[in-house]
Amino acid sequence: MDRLVPYGPANVMLLEVFNLPVMERIAKLECTKDDIILCTFPKSGTIWVEAIGSSILRAKEGQPIDESAADARRDWLFIDISFRIHDDKYPIDLAEELPHPRMLRTHMSYELLPASARANKTKLIFVHRNIKDTIVSMFSMYGNMKNLSCAHPVKSLEHFAEGFMQDKVHHAPYFHMFKSYWEHRHEPNVHYVSYEQLHEDAPAEIKRLADFMGKPLTEQQAQQIAHYTSFQNMSKNDKLNMEKYLTVNDPVTGEVLFKYMRKGKVANWKEHFSEEMSKKLDDWIERECRKYGLDASLFQ
Repeated sequence: MDRLVPYGPANVMLLEVFNLPVMERIAKLECTKDDIILCTFPKSGTIWVEAIGSSILRAKEGQPIDESAADARRDWLFIDISFRIHDDKYPIDLAEELPHPRMLRTHMSYELLPASARANKTKLIFVHRNIKDTIVSMFSMYGNMKNLSCAHPVKSLEHFAEGFMQDKVHHAPYFHMFKSYWEHRHEPNVHYVSYEQLHEDAPAEIKRLADFMGKPLTEQQAQQIAHYTSFQNMSKNDKLNMEKYLTVNDPVTGEVLFKYMRKGKVANWKEHFSEEMSKKLDDWIERECRKYGLDASLFQ
């Protein structure tokens, strides 16, 4: 059984077993300006942007993208977790051993990144997704995985949404995490990705990300990566869809209760929230934006 505990100066809610054993090592991890850290709130497009980033880094000038090389689990080391998922090693073990540049990922807010990442201006890719879609997708995962559901309000989606608004979910407070990166968005080592804009025009956003990563692409390469990393194609690709590791089946019927790649849609929340709950979330967003000094239009 795990439980949420407040951590750090902002009292970020972390899991005692899942996160805390590696936090001191994360703080001391040596990062250079050539490393790349993907920073997201849970269920905000992490695996999608990982696949795009991996394809960008493997691109060769004047050649088609090698679509067989990417591996979501191994390409980007998920340094937050204290589980041995890499040949009996923690992700942080490999992060400490591998040569630079490395691709890392985290759900931690800016102040909990390795101190050297902040000091050395390590490249940071920050991904943001509509809050309501994030809540729906997060509930699907956290409600079905025992090591996560045991620490969360998962009786219903509404129950989970209430907990989200009360900062009783993993990596809350949500707006603290967002602001911690948003206020650095104009710094040259920080790149902001909107999940919704990526859906709207993937090739353009992929080219913009590639320029930031120092790996400019041709229009044809960007189109190829957009096709390769579409939800339809990723959901069929065992190297990218995480089904081997994160699928949950009913122990009696064998029915699939949860797949990591669930819908991949924009505004899917409209199929799940009542008007009353949607309005309640809108009011909460307005209050939190005033509290944190943020423009509420960012979250519409």
